[in-house]
Amino acid sequence: MQITAVNLPKNYQELGLERTTMGRLGSVVVLAGPNGGGKSRLLQSVHRAVVDYPLPAEQKLLRVQVEDRQRARQQLRVNLSTTSQARGPSIHIEIQNNEYWIEVHEKRLALTTQVELKSLRDNKPVHHYVPRPVEFVDPFARARNQAISDADQVRQGIGFEPLRDGCLAYISNVQDRWFQATHPLVTSSEVEKTQATSEYQRLRDDIKKLLGEHLGRNHDSAPTLWGRAIPSAGLSDGQRLLLQLAVALHAQGTKLSEAVLLLDEPETHLHPAAVIDVLETLRKATPNGQLWIATHSLPVLAWAPTESLWFVREGHATWAGKEPEHVLAGLLGDTYGRERLEAFLQLPAQLASNRFAADCLLAPTVVMTGGDDPQLRQIRDAILKLRRPDRPLRILDFGAGKGRLLAALHEAHTEDQPFAEAIDYRALDASPADPEHCTSLIDAVYGAGASTERHFMQYAELEAQLDAASIDVAILCNVLHEIAPSQWPSLLGPGSALARRLRPDGFLLIVEDIHIPVGEKAHRHGFLLLDTYPLKGLFAWRETDASIQFAAEREGRLKAWLVPASLLQRVSSTTRTEALRRLQQQARGELQKLREEATSFRNGHLHGLWTQLFANASLALEDFGPASGTSPLQPTG
Repeated sequence: MQITAVNLPKNYQELGLERTTMGRLGSVVVLAGPNGGGKSRLLQSVHRAVVDYPLPAEQKLLRVQVEDRQRARQQLRVNLSTTSQARGPSIHIEIQNNEYWIEVHEKRLALTTQVELKSLRDNKPVHHYVPRPVEFVDPFARARNQAISDADQVRQGIGFEPLRDGCLAYISNVQDRWFQATHPLVTSSEVEKTQATSEYQRLRDDIKKLLGEHLGRNHDSAPTLWGRAIPSAGLSDGQRLLLQLAVALHAQGTKLSEAVLLLDEPETHLHPAAVIDVLETLRKATPNGQLWIATHSLPVLAWAPTESLWFVREGHATWAGKEPEHVLAGLLGDTYGRERLEAFLQLPAQLASNRFAADCLLAPTVVMTGGDDPQLRQIRDAILKLRRPDRPLRILDFGAGKGRLLAALHEAHTEDQPFAEAIDYRALDASPADPEHCTSLIDAVYGAGASTERHFMQYAELEAQLDAASIDVAILCNVLHEIAPSQWPSLLGPGSALARRLRPDGFLLIVEDIHIPVGEKAHRHGFLLLDTYPLKGLFAWRETDASIQFAAEREGRLKAWLVPASLLQRVSSTTRTEALRRLQQQARGELQKLREEATSFRNGHLHGLWTQLFANASLALEDFGPASGTSPLQPTG
């Protein structure tokens, strides 16, 4: 059932309300307004109007003999009244003294009512509650006669008042009736069995809908949830409230799916997150019913559909669906109250942005990770594709740091082939903070003293130990953004030690967290994260070139690129400038998009990130200048 309209005269039920007209009501109706404005009185008035709503009265429209067919057809065409609400005619056939008669009846409603109802039920399943989560009384701790009396009070009571003492007693009573009626040693009629089983199943179904758990019964005959007696099941305030609702509706014979629930300030005894969970659960459980909510809660107002909002002040209700700012003004006071709330809601975004900016003045840090790190999974996947059947795959960990890549690869290696026969690991770190950590890992994996031939701190050592064109994959994992752009041509260009040592069919594997969680100052230009578009600029990638293979995880945040060794021959000061220009352009676009989105901690963090990247790219462009013949903000082909 649903209330579709309300038409209350002034001072209805002597509750001091103005004339109230509410129409086009949906499945949720939210009443907001200041204290004393009339929200609770309006709920009481609506409840009374539904309770007093006259049920359709059946009236006989006509009675004719069936033999008089022509007359019967004419009479059956009688025009039903258009001034009454009708359920439609019903036809009854009656036999009297061997004569057949036809009667047409119609159920009509009163012409004037205070509410209009959809899918009216004879029991009018409307319930007005002021929710109060309570600690339940265990019926097994009371005398049996008292527990039975508590259960009867729930059946006879209205609202939540009897539920403190009687909620669990009622559940236990319903279970006992079912148990006795279905027990093979107890004699019960089929009617009793059917009624007890149906009643218990309906209670179980309602509790499952509201709490997500089936009601059970233990060996001590006590009701259980999640396998524990309900008093010791650790129910939250919200769960206790939902259990009370399930019991109250069941006791009063209301189908949960058709219930009209009038809830007066449900947030009073619940955590803001819990009240939203309760309301959302009730909304889903009453698809053919309705929720009326009187509230002061901003989280509830944010949850509710905008079209459901009504503002109640000085006993007068007005629809606020198109002007929700009136609701905020009524709850928060003047314009300054709204501004203070908006400022508070923006604090997480501001905090994230400011924190990121502050971190950008600090040197980068290194953390160790395990084999389940998603970036290391990306590297493993790439390595598996490039493995050689005839020899170990030689990889160079460029900027190895503490050797986290080696540790993760070794930890994840599960093949029968020894790790040393599958992976020929070499490490290069020109400015290690803790070289002993990495060298000890190498010695542990490849044998004592192996690090002397596998760990290099100078490019000269690398070139002295490794033959030209002998590296299959050079890996830069979260390293490129820490390399100063002044070094890009010398470290990645055609004359670099890296380019000379990569095999012609080898690859440069670049792995980056495009949304690094913490800002840093890796060099004088801070840090520079190159996504696909700037990277293609750095390597002068063209449509006719082999693709820069790409993989991404975590919604595109963690990215990996396999760059063919041949593209390193194109890196130059000109391509460096083009990469910086593209990064600046990308950062500008991301900032414009973020400023059109809602504020949040995540968006505040991203705003700090892209602001810093825009600033860093702009400062670097000032040092290195735009590419010859191009504007720093105009894309090239």
